[in-house]
Amino acid sequence: SANVTNLLLGLALARRHEMLVRAAVGAGRRHLILPLIRESVALTAVAGVVGYAMAFAVLVRISMFRPSLGPFFPTMSIDVRPGLLVTAVAALVMMACGVLIGLGPALKAADAGMSAMLHRTQTERHTPARFRAGLVLIQMAVVTMVLVILAVGVSSVVRMSNASLGFSARHLTFTSVDMRASGYDERTGAPFYQRIREHVGALPGVEAVSLADGAPFGNGWARTPVSVAERPLDPKRAPSIRFSVVDDRYFSTMGIALVAGRAFDSRDTAGAPEAVIVNATMARRLWPGTDPIGRRVRIADDRRVATVIGVAADGKYEDVSEEQGPFMYLALPQHYLANVTAIARTSGAGPTPLAIAQRLHEKEPQTAIGGLALATLDDLLALSMFLPKTVAAVATVVAVITLLLAVSGLYSSAFYSV
Repeated sequence: SANVTNLLLGLALARRHEMLVRAAVGAGRRHLILPLIRESVALTAVAGVVGYAMAFAVLVRISMFRPSLGPFFPTMSIDVRPGLLVTAVAALVMMACGVLIGLGPALKAADAGMSAMLHRTQTERHTPARFRAGLVLIQMAVVTMVLVILAVGVSSVVRMSNASLGFSARHLTFTSVDMRASGYDERTGAPFYQRIREHVGALPGVEAVSLADGAPFGNGWARTPVSVAERPLDPKRAPSIRFSVVDDRYFSTMGIALVAGRAFDSRDTAGAPEAVIVNATMARRLWPGTDPIGRRVRIADDRRVATVIGVAADGKYEDVSEEQGPFMYLALPQHYLANVTAIARTSGAGPTPLAIAQRLHEKEPQTAIGGLALATLDDLLALSMFLPKTVAAVATVVAVITLLLAVSGLYSSAFYSV
């Protein structure tokens, strides 16, 4: 608005002779002002329609985004297309801007027509010039700030895209099974776990299969209070640490490196002492400078004490941009899952998640797909990166518009000065 006002002020001065002629043939102050305001409103309406059309096209494009995690998972929808109320408000804003933008130049042009401009002194001309220069200075400061923020935001997105996930991210697919809906309970579920691994592992292109309670970036991991065994566990004061329940093949299937100790194996059965594998961050926080292997932790309450058998490398668990935090893994044979996720690492031409689900239905017709349903790691990563990338794209558009406004501000100020 400030830019257009400067341009109209320049045009008003250029039309000073026209205003003088109109005033000379009898036009009053109102007749000099109204045509210029109408011109300003028409100019603003054209700009507003173009801007509204561009914004509408962008919002329609965003509303077309339909992230899908397979036929068994509800398709997400984002509908941000403006309705009639938004359109009406936008039209009112356009009209108001047109009047406000045109009022100052129209008054100045009317003053010129009434010969007021002929008596303006040199001193009176400096104050509006400093005011206009101040507006341009503010615009340049804003555009500089926006461009700096944009650079930081884009670099953050690039770093997130290249961030180390802590596991091998190539060719991972996830298929979740609802054990209760499939007709299994804690007593009959363990044999079915084994059959799931066998059925999925027999598919061509499947290199490894594991079972867990979820997939990275696919669900919010459960949390539980944890403390070292030497201290009583106070649920209100103890840190709440995220955890995942996995089988003995999880670390090899996911490609998670073990820094120390061992992975789960046949020794970690339902009747054996509870075992836990912690990540490197958790090991450093609970036992700084000492070997965590063989140490014990209290979990949830004082009745559960687990022994640390291994230390896994740090990684990303819920979001690519998350700060590194403590995390631990519990053994599947010691913790029954009502919803289990089959994780398959495939070759480049391996089966799709839908093919894996169809295989399970063929071999086990009662299998109920549920929870995360069907997805690949690429799907989950795209979903995790959607918001940061969208924000970066929008910020880029805003920065370009801000830069154009600042350039036009410099031009309009120079135009009026000339």
